[in-house]
Amino acid sequence: YNEGKFVYKTLKSISKSNYPKNKIQFIAIDDGSKDDTWKWILKAKKELGDFLSVYQQPQNMGKRQALYKGFKLATGEILVTIDSDSLIEKDTLRNLVSPFLTNNKCGAVAGNVKIHNIKKAIIPKMLNVSFAFSFGFIRAAQSSMKTVLCTPGALSAYRTKAVMNCLEDWINQTFFGIKTDIGEDRAMTNMILKQGYYTLFQSNAIVHTHIPETYKTLSRIYTRWGRSNVKENM
Repeated sequence: YNEGKFVYKTLKSISKSNYPKNKIQFIAIDDGSKDDTWKWILKAKKELGDFLSVYQQPQNMGKRQALYKGFKLATGEILVTIDSDSLIEKDTLRNLVSPFLTNNKCGAVAGNVKIHNIKKAIIPKMLNVSFAFSFGFIRAAQSSMKTVLCTPGALSAYRTKAVMNCLEDWINQTFFGIKTDIGEDRAMTNMILKQGYYTLFQSNAIVHTHIPETYKTLSRIYTRWGRSNVKENM
């Protein structure tokens, strides 16, 4: 949503993956952006041809609704979600799906999120330390117990069967009787854990995400994360 030119870079980074093209169903969804995001998605579509399928929501409906559409369109055994402000490395997809092949009880895998714009401002430099702790220590420790509590929106993979088992509960989730549209990543992780699946962290499945450089934008994100943490912890 409203990602502008960066979504083009995201799609191009995915297209360069060291992964068999005939085993990838590549879907891009514009959540009713009001800027030129759709134009950049169409530019990627023109260059990538039939390899990329593009869809546009009739209006901004929220990330959960966009993911829901993607999940419904997907036909593979594993679903990978990548944010439109993130760039993956060539071996990221291959590394990300490997735990599913070695562990039949693996239901979800969290990617390793790093800061893309670390040299742009002081906030990205500070968050680089926070992300290194959150992923390199916290999720790594949780993964050793096969219970990662949050598979991040920037890069995660899910066993399709596990997602479909809880998809309608996930899209219709309520909190104290009110439908919720935040914390979709933690909610999905919780619902997959609830089924008895393992959730793991793959340190060499790297994604570089573009994060806010101003306090105002950062505070909105952290407020949303804080609210979703309260909801999902409860």
